[in-house]
Amino acid sequence: MTTNLPFKVNPELTGIALAYKNTDYIADEILPKVPVTKSVIKYNKYPKGQFYTVPKSEIGRKGEAESMEYKYSEELASLTDYSLKAEVPQKDVMEAQADGGIVNPMVDNTLLVTEGLKLSREKRVADLIFNTSTYNGNVTSLTTSDSFANANSSFLDVYDDVLKKMDMPPNYAVISNVNALKLKRHPEFLAMYKGDNANNKGMVPLDFIAEQLGLKKIIVGTSRANTVKAGKNPVIQNLWGDDMAFFYQNPLAKPQYGLTFGLTAQKGTTEVHSYFDEDKGSYGLNVIRPVETMAELILCSGCGYLVKNAFVK
Repeated sequence: MTTNLPFKVNPELTGIALAYKNTDYIADEILPKVPVTKSVIKYNKYPKGQFYTVPKSEIGRKGEAESMEYKYSEELASLTDYSLKAEVPQKDVMEAQADGGIVNPMVDNTLLVTEGLKLSREKRVADLIFNTSTYNGNVTSLTTSDSFANANSSFLDVYDDVLKKMDMPPNYAVISNVNALKLKRHPEFLAMYKGDNANNKGMVPLDFIAEQLGLKKIIVGTSRANTVKAGKNPVIQNLWGDDMAFFYQNPLAKPQYGLTFGLTAQKGTTEVHSYFDEDKGSYGLNVIRPVETMAELILCSGCGYLVKNAFVK
């Protein structure tokens, strides 16, 4: 099939973008990517408590098995295209090649814009995960006296409420790296780890805390971003704030199958498009544009729980 698109997919730069990994980004752990084939998809949104209905499974010798159905609303989601652009003067490429190709400005700029796309997704997911409207009432807001930053607070009392209200027991939690440090110092976990309440100094391994809570993992976010518009004095903040979220994740879930808190529907993979603009620069201009198409979806709000101001002082 022929097209009149002014760019082409660059296989070499696409391979570089796909191979790019920054372990500081956790969006893919929270809302894992699931492949879809269309830009507009249908997905099932499950009401709270739906999966607790016990089906009648007895059947007589000549009886007919009862149909098992779950209630859900079928929703439409339009996937969004995300892209950033880097412009590399051909003169820079020529000079790099003359120096033996130790530096490759095409590769460096591909990594730069890929990093930008990852950070953009990280912020989208953080905003969604820490938005109270995501949870349909499964929210607790703590004060400074009962937040987990207070040594006299009880994490376990709050967690007991989390377990009672979620549709499924959580298997993951997410917090910022700053608050992970506070959690590891909380007296309740120190007492469990050391076997006494007398010495509340030191830190507890995060894996130990996860095990005590019945979680597979406590996911820690370290990403930071400037929270003010360009041109103003930057204000750098951790994207994962002072809240803590719990959620149940089903690794087999798809948009129209499986109970899970949320996922990311992605069409195709990240592609790097490139073209050459001969009218710009002294020797022309190379334009690099990674593009990805996706939508972050919440399928069952009852499979999540948000503790607002969990570590506020």
